[in-house]
Amino acid sequence: MGKAYLKSVFRTIKGNLSRFIFVTSIIAVGVAFVTGVGGISSKVTDSLSEYLEEKNVPDVIMKYGNDETEESEAIKGFVDEDRDYYQELLNSYSGIGSSISLFQMDMELDDLETRLYAYPLGSSINPIDVVTGEYPTSYDEILIEEPVDAMTQYQIGDTIEIDLSYFLGDYAPMFPDLLKFEFKVVGYAKNPLMFLKTADFSQVSQDENGDYLQLDRIIYTDLDLMESEIETRFEEATFGMMKGYIPRTDIYLCLNRVESEYFTDAYKDEIDERIDGIKDLGGVYESSVSYLSLEENASYLSVREIVEKVDTLASIFPMFFVAVVGLVVLTTCSRMVDEERPMLGCYKSLGYGDMRIIGKYLLFVIAAGLIGAVIGIFLGMYTLPIIIYPAFEQGMFYMPAMTSKVDFLTGLYSAIGILGAALLVSYGVAKYTLHQTPAELLQPKAPKPGKKVFLERIGFIWKRLSFRYKSSFRNVFRYKGRLAMVVLSTAGSTALIFAGMGLFDVSDNISSDTLSVSVDMSSTLRPIAVAVIVFAMALGILVIFNLANMNIGERRREVATLEVLGYYLPEVDSYIFREIFLMSLMGIALGIPCGIGLLYYVFNSLGFGGISLINWYAYILTIVCALLFILLVRLFIIPKIHKIDMNDSLKSVE
Repeated sequence: MGKAYLKSVFRTIKGNLSRFIFVTSIIAVGVAFVTGVGGISSKVTDSLSEYLEEKNVPDVIMKYGNDETEESEAIKGFVDEDRDYYQELLNSYSGIGSSISLFQMDMELDDLETRLYAYPLGSSINPIDVVTGEYPTSYDEILIEEPVDAMTQYQIGDTIEIDLSYFLGDYAPMFPDLLKFEFKVVGYAKNPLMFLKTADFSQVSQDENGDYLQLDRIIYTDLDLMESEIETRFEEATFGMMKGYIPRTDIYLCLNRVESEYFTDAYKDEIDERIDGIKDLGGVYESSVSYLSLEENASYLSVREIVEKVDTLASIFPMFFVAVVGLVVLTTCSRMVDEERPMLGCYKSLGYGDMRIIGKYLLFVIAAGLIGAVIGIFLGMYTLPIIIYPAFEQGMFYMPAMTSKVDFLTGLYSAIGILGAALLVSYGVAKYTLHQTPAELLQPKAPKPGKKVFLERIGFIWKRLSFRYKSSFRNVFRYKGRLAMVVLSTAGSTALIFAGMGLFDVSDNISSDTLSVSVDMSSTLRPIAVAVIVFAMALGILVIFNLANMNIGERRREVATLEVLGYYLPEVDSYIFREIFLMSLMGIALGIPCGIGLLYYVFNSLGFGGISLINWYAYILTIVCALLFILLVRLFIIPKIHKIDMNDSLKSVE
């Protein structure tokens, strides 16, 4: 690539600096939105993954279930005469890194759905954190899971009476008061496995419809302290003839995993494989044990479902952004190539090949695209996730601090997609022009022949129009290619604005009787909807500004002629913007049904929401916003019209 060629490229950029800045800006806006929305999921999952790793949560929970054929009502578990053998068996499996055993039971006490844990509170596996208060120091002190709205509220110092006689089974009538306890609340706890802000569900109690009831309270007592007390009471009551212990109903297993990450299919597949390995061990109570992975955890599953829905949104909207950016670049490059027709003719006559000539415009787009992509990637990575991430905390989850990790891949893929679309349309425009001979290119482009527009065939309307409107309609429909690009570009940005408005309305209208994941999704949906609206507005302003700017650039001679004929500047302004307004109005009219179609597809993909939930004023606001863009652009463009030099413009050959 010679110096002269590179100078030509830089000269093209310098001579079209405003267009270069515009293409850079439009690509930056598109990449920033796609990167930001696409990066939300990774911010959420990476943050929670770091939290789950830090808390060493179990990959698998082994739960012991009583044999229904046994007549005894005693609660059995993993702790009995062969507990040591069983533990050695688990230890022999290389896939298990560490484990703890504990007691968990759901029951109804005093008309309250209760879950009781006898928990190794000092364990490094899934440690129970004290939010307020202190850890138990004696057997009769307990922690209460930090309550949500649906759960019973307690104060530190409150007491709760619980009878654990079911540990005795058939011997319970012989020792009626042996295992009655009065517990004192000494603190509020947070279980790392529970980060939903809704109450967990009982595993035993159901309503008349067969749905499991929400828990009213979750209680934690120290396993070692409680077991020591129970052993003492049994020894005293039976003169050392019976030994008391707390049966272990659950074993938490932390597995030796490879590099699979939480919230991925690879993690799920690996855990399923490890569970199969544990099941293959001999003598593992296969008929009495169930294996629960994080996929059965309500908090984990809810996050994964919501992240999948956010990813759905992140895959749908970029297609519209890419389409609008592609149309705008097509319009810009078409005008730039038309203006340089004589130069293209010179290149062809000097023997330059088509790809060498086209390469100049591709380099123009690549330079603008790379700058826009870098700006967009960093803007998207460091703005939208920071704004949207808190919505998960404000909604239905207890979220850890946001991770410092950034996802470059989403931004990179979006930049490649948008830049690819821009290069494709640029190549197509230049290639189409180069089909002409050098002699044709060196001549001014022939003006579009005048034709009757469809309104002229409707006599009762056409006759009532003034000359200025007849002229505007002729100009609008005379250049069908320009009309199509203006209408489609405006329609695309309008559809995105309406989609954002609709998403925001639906997020406010999701009721509590819908699926819980939909309710969770509503709080996440609002900031995404706002982001769609803001970026679509920025896109709309850039689109209309570019189209108006090009319209004026194409018609400098016509504007100068009007001024020579005695038109006042306000009349000239109105003459130009009347056409822009008419074309934009068509785009707005087309954009609303396109937005409805887009939302219909979005709601079907998400599995909730509907067009009927959108408020009527969302339609009005969308139209008002689009019209405001036109008025705003007019304020910026008027000075450019007024700066047109009549003499220079009339001397030019167009």
